[in-house]
Amino acid sequence: MSNLVNNTPIEDFPEIFHHKVFTILSKHSRFKSNYSSIRPNKFKRERNIISRKLRKFKKKKQLLIEKKSGNIQIDAINEKIEALMEAYKKSFFDEKLCEEKKAIDKIKTDNKYFFAYAKKFRNVPSLPSILVDDAENIITDPKEIADALQDPFRSVFTTPGNSSHNDINPTIIHQLPDLQITDTDVINAINEIKPNSSSPKNDIPAKVLKGCKYNLCIPLRLFWKKSFSLGSIPQFKF
Repeated sequence: MSNLVNNTPIEDFPEIFHHKVFTILSKHSRFKSNYSSIRPNKFKRERNIISRKLRKFKKKKQLLIEKKSGNIQIDAINEKIEALMEAYKKSFFDEKLCEEKKAIDKIKTDNKYFFAYAKKFRNVPSLPSILVDDAENIITDPKEIADALQDPFRSVFTTPGNSSHNDINPTIIHQLPDLQITDTDVINAINEIKPNSSSPKNDIPAKVLKGCKYNLCIPLRLFWKKSFSLGSIPQFKF
C-alpha cells in the first residue's frame, strides 16, 4: 500500500486506493458479492493519462518555440497534440454512451431509476419569476428583476484603478510552519468516525476503516504528505 502512493500520480490516488481496498476485501471478506462489481473509472483514468501527455507535449512545444527550432518539429508535436485532444473528446463520448447503456439496462428492472438519472440533467432556473422591491412593488419583468438584484452589489462596487489601497504593500507577519501528519493523527481521525455511520453503496464502510486503521494509516499519511507538498488535494469521487 505504501508503494501505491509513491508510484501513483496524486490525482489518481483516491480512485486507485478505493479499488485496492475493495480488491483486498473481495479476497478476504465473506461479503464478496458486495465488492466484486467495484472497478475504477477507466474513462477518467484514460483522460488523466491523456492530460499528462498533453502537458508534456505542450511544454516541449514551448521549448522548441523559444529555441526557434524548425517548423517540422513543431508541426509534428502539433499533430500529436491534436490526436490527443481527439482521444480526450472520444473518452468523454464513450463514457456518456456507457452511462446511458447502464441507465437503460437499469430502467428495465427499476422504473424509478429513470427519474434519478434524468434529475442529473435538470436545469436550475437562474432567476426568480417574481420579485418585490423596496417599495413593495411586484416585479415580473426579467430585466427589471436582474437590475434589482444587482443594486446591492452596485452600491459597494469600486473600480480597481480608483482604489486607494493600491499603494499598500502587504507584509507577511507570520509564516505557516510545515504541516506534520503522523500515523497517530490519521488513526485518531478514523477513531472519530462512528462505527455505524452510513456510507454510499460503492464507498468504503466505516467498519472497514476502523477495523483496518493500523494498516490504512500509513498510505493515507503518505498521501496527505505528498498532497500538501505538491499543493494539490484531489477530490475523493467514485
